[in-house]
Amino acid sequence: MKFYILMVFITLIIATTTIAQDTSQWHLPDGAKRRLGKGEIGEIDYSPDGTKLAVASGIGIWIYDTQTGEELNFLKAPLMKSEETPWLFRIYSAINTIAFCPDGKTLISDIDGNDIGIWDVDTGTLLRKIITTHRWPLTCVAISPNGKIIASGGYGTSIRLFDVETGKERNKYIDSRSTITNLVFSPDGDKLAATSFDDYFYVWHGHTGRSTQTFRGHTDSVNSVTFHPNGKTIVSGSSDKTIQHWDLETGTVLRKRWNQPDRVRHVLFSPDGLTVASSFDDDTTELDHAKGYPSSRTLRGHTHTITSIAFSPDSQTFASASRDGTVRLWDVYTGRERLTITGHIDRIWTAAFSPDGNTIVGGGYDSNLHLWNAHTGFRQQVFTGHSDYINSVAFSPDSKIIASGSNDGSLRLWDADNGLELHTLISIEGDVKSVAFTPDGKIVACAITLGSYNSRPYLRGSNVYLFDVETGRILRTIAAYVVPDPLPVNIDRWFRPTQHTRAVYNIAFTQDGKMLATESTDDTIRLWNVNTGEHLSVLSERTFCDSNLVSSPDGYTVSCAGYKNVINLWDIQSGERKQIYTDRSSDVLSIAFSPDGNTIAAGGDDYTIHLLDINSGTQLRILRGHINNVNSVAFSQDGNTLASSSSDGTILLWDVTPTEPINTTVSLAPLSVESPVVGQYLTLSINIAMGQNVAGYQATIHFDNTALRYIESSNGDYLSETAFVIEPVFYQDKVTLATVSLSDESNDDGILVTITFEVLSTHASVVTLSDVLLTDLTGDSVKPNVIGLTEITEPMFLPEDVNEDGVVNILDLTAVSLNFGRTGKNNADINRDGVVNIVDLALVAAAIDNDDAAPGAWFTDLKNAPTRTEVEVWLREAQKLYLEGPTIQRGIAILEQVLDALTPKQTMLLPNYPNPFNPETWIPYQLSSPADVRITIYSANGELIRLLDVGYQEVGIYQHRSQAAYWDGKNLHDEPVASGIYFYTLNADQFSTTRKMLIQK
Repeated sequence: MKFYILMVFITLIIATTTIAQDTSQWHLPDGAKRRLGKGEIGEIDYSPDGTKLAVASGIGIWIYDTQTGEELNFLKAPLMKSEETPWLFRIYSAINTIAFCPDGKTLISDIDGNDIGIWDVDTGTLLRKIITTHRWPLTCVAISPNGKIIASGGYGTSIRLFDVETGKERNKYIDSRSTITNLVFSPDGDKLAATSFDDYFYVWHGHTGRSTQTFRGHTDSVNSVTFHPNGKTIVSGSSDKTIQHWDLETGTVLRKRWNQPDRVRHVLFSPDGLTVASSFDDDTTELDHAKGYPSSRTLRGHTHTITSIAFSPDSQTFASASRDGTVRLWDVYTGRERLTITGHIDRIWTAAFSPDGNTIVGGGYDSNLHLWNAHTGFRQQVFTGHSDYINSVAFSPDSKIIASGSNDGSLRLWDADNGLELHTLISIEGDVKSVAFTPDGKIVACAITLGSYNSRPYLRGSNVYLFDVETGRILRTIAAYVVPDPLPVNIDRWFRPTQHTRAVYNIAFTQDGKMLATESTDDTIRLWNVNTGEHLSVLSERTFCDSNLVSSPDGYTVSCAGYKNVINLWDIQSGERKQIYTDRSSDVLSIAFSPDGNTIAAGGDDYTIHLLDINSGTQLRILRGHINNVNSVAFSQDGNTLASSSSDGTILLWDVTPTEPINTTVSLAPLSVESPVVGQYLTLSINIAMGQNVAGYQATIHFDNTALRYIESSNGDYLSETAFVIEPVFYQDKVTLATVSLSDESNDDGILVTITFEVLSTHASVVTLSDVLLTDLTGDSVKPNVIGLTEITEPMFLPEDVNEDGVVNILDLTAVSLNFGRTGKNNADINRDGVVNIVDLALVAAAIDNDDAAPGAWFTDLKNAPTRTEVEVWLREAQKLYLEGPTIQRGIAILEQVLDALTPKQTMLLPNYPNPFNPETWIPYQLSSPADVRITIYSANGELIRLLDVGYQEVGIYQHRSQAAYWDGKNLHDEPVASGIYFYTLNADQFSTTRKMLIQK
């Protein structure tokens, strides 16, 4: 009994100590129980007193004790919604670049992509945010030695200088020719050096931004530069595998070090100036000493790309950070490793819960498998062996074996307890995209995209291999996609009844283990017989899927994430599809069924996870906490915990206790609509059902701005007529709407708002609804269930509507004439006889509906109108057809009306346009008979200014800019004329008339 009590006491002590240092629970988001991993590693920097090391990561900034490696603080990066973040920002960490300020109490970093944050190191508080004018992500920041100026550079080729005290941009800024990759101030702060993707680098004046010197001599991009502490020398490292020492004053090369191990990523002088450190693409670093110990020393230990290097202020310790998740501290004199900081992980593509609920495995960019204890959050093991990204992992049903698939073309089986590799089942050129065990654990399958990654998708075949887990023997191969030879002409619309037409990216076994489902980028899901490899059926020929494929616990449903916010579920037996919509505007990247089959979790590139009730489609919860794409989600066996892996380099464990679904539903209507023609309007509505005490709403509408243009929105019948309508907020392809009643609440069903678009193009597109928020009069808000997608389909056009604008008119006649004589498939070949000729033109003319408009109204756009001569030719050719049918005769009659509409009844001089003008104008006119045309321009006092000799013109209307007379506002001597009133006279044989115009400058 005493032994038991003692053990409990010891356990409590250990647990207490563990909790005190358990960084996996620092700054957790709401709803999360634990964080695994500390984010991918970016830049590192020593504090001025050498006691702290700051590490930029995918989720914030970690502060470490340089003697013990213990975490001192965590500066959490603010959450950002992905729709507020341009896509280019999402490929970077939350914090990429950092620098300690000279006071040692604060540091600077990039924040929110393109702005600058100033942090209190001890408290972790964000003291100030400097809003920059950078349009793209920052790649580097630097602070002057006196701590008064911040320099920032990034994508978009710009460098900006900011005053630290005021945060204001200084009066000078610098533009480079390509993306800035490295910034460094000289020791006296008088100079600022910068590298880019160019094979040369610049040095500027550090305070004014005035360019001083360009250093040329490398033959590939210069990646890093460093000043000698004496300020007289600068060293550069390049992708040309050279390190060059330069005289800063003359720009001449003092020393050139050839044949470096690989491309040089970083160079850095030690503070005492006695050592130059460099890092290379072969994952090594080198210390080049000036005197006193071996001239150079290579440091090995990292297994992935080195992201940053730093010297301690006393020059005795050198630190290197890598995408292998470690920061290593080395003794400068001996080259021995003093300390290794671990726990960081690069981008995690995939993660899985062990069926027994004890272990979580994750893999991704760093090519390793990481295992954590699901209860304590401590990392237990790291399995090494793969040489490229890990795309997929899976536990065997008994939790004893882990399968992993990688871009190195291998499928490997591991002992989950000791990390020993049991089998490398296959290793070929290609990418293993997905792995899965049968429910009994006897078979493991993988989908491999064959061939080189650089090949075009339809040139890469796809096989699914099935292996015996115990022996590693291959059981069968399913040729899911075989590249055809020759390739079909229309490869994008090609379909095979029993095989995919693109690579397979995801696989899943049904619960009985008899069928295997495959999902491909060809937008189909197919079922295969596991025992024979026979193709069984196509569940859908249009899935809109691009993320993982999963099978429900009962085995009757398969699901994959679809286009934007759609999750598709298919009944395996009937093939029927059900769609569930998430309240998001971006793509769903990962999905998982809960063990009871009632809930589905969906992670996406808006950094959130949505929990949805499968039966009702209602939204249960939204989990927010990641700072980059959520690449995979997985439930624990008891259904109480959800693991989510992210490109921010972490896995979050969430408490997913079931909650009551929200009954209120907000939907976009209709679900599908045929596009009106170009120029016409399309109106959609946002409807509400089972609303309760609703006083206001906010919603964002996303649309294809190449197909639609937002015109207006109107308050519906749900809220009162006196409700306050907030001005819509636009951003390229979305509009945010909001309305609030100040005195009334509404219940039940109705229309919140109607939205009107103008059609710009009739191609198929979608309109989606996201970020819906309802509020009552007290300000309490709720997120309703959202059904937020309207499919806009292409309209059906008459054959005679050649330009497919929804009406047959003179423009279609012109389109036919422009295609005269062409053979083969052509919209202008109305009768489909393989050639465009006068018959097609007559058929179009016959289809013109002129009952509601006079012929003269046909030519509202004279730019596209035919000339009178062209119509005369058409009419003569049509009359030669000698066809008596009513259609041809009607076509001839319409052509006669067209000719009449193009034949003016009198000669006229029309108003010039624009008027007033500066500096040019067009002078239109029309002729009722052929004539020599001249236009004379006079000043107000009758002086001849310019003569426009147009020449002989046929009968017709000369109104469009391509036909009207043009005056460039210059006189006979080619000099611009002054502002004032001028007169212009049309002379057409015996006809003459004058009008007035105004130049206004």
